[in-house]
Amino acid sequence: DFSLGVPSRWCLICFNIGPSIGPSQPDPNRFDRDRLFNAVSRGVPEDLAGLPEYLSKTSKYLTDSEYTEGSTGKTCLMKAVLNLKDGVNACILPLLQIDRDSGNPQPLVNAQCTDDYYRGHSALHIAIEKRNLQCVKLLVENGANVHARACGRFFQKGQGTCFYFGELPLSLAACTKQWDVVSYLLENPHQPASLQATDSQGNTVLHALVMISDNSAENIALVTSMYDGLLQAGARLCPTVQLEDIRNLQDLTPLKLAAKEGKIE
Repeated sequence: DFSLGVPSRWCLICFNIGPSIGPSQPDPNRFDRDRLFNAVSRGVPEDLAGLPEYLSKTSKYLTDSEYTEGSTGKTCLMKAVLNLKDGVNACILPLLQIDRDSGNPQPLVNAQCTDDYYRGHSALHIAIEKRNLQCVKLLVENGANVHARACGRFFQKGQGTCFYFGELPLSLAACTKQWDVVSYLLENPHQPASLQATDSQGNTVLHALVMISDNSAENIALVTSMYDGLLQAGARLCPTVQLEDIRNLQDLTPLKLAAKEGKIE
């Protein structure tokens, strides 16, 4: 009561008893998407320390929406593969191990982009685009699906600025002239790629090669070499299958597609 002559300073002291309340400090044990993406972009596996415990404590997985890029569904693994330094990113294997140990029912290694433009794009596709056989091997050894389809609008022929390659990892490797990756995908002991696999248009890797041929002398030589190499691989790996007899959804074999498109074989 101020009328009793109690100094006003005493009131101020009373009202300030106890710890001051300021901005809350971030939890050093908390992992959000920004922290995770930053660590893998820089390729610093030490920055992932504590992540397994955090996922376990919070019952979360690395494929949960809070850990993916909202507009595309891009994951921390895709981010890591996009940020190779001298061909490697030391965060890739730890991410795969952490995800596996978490018991994720939807493994990180096979997560795909979810937007209409890049739908189906996976870490394996990115590794092939990076022309990195070592990274391809690491992903396949850890369960990557060699038949994942990148079927978004960006990967469809006739969509303006696009990159049609037949959607499948094998077709991507063939259309970008990476015979070492093609050979590995076909003959790896984990999940060999099938030469008979087709994309959403029913195109095999042979159809895809026809589609990307542009009739320039250099391109024809490269496409023909890859095409012949695949036929030879087919004769060895699946001798009872006539790969050139497989028809797409337009009922066209690779050679009939070449004739229709005016492509020189």
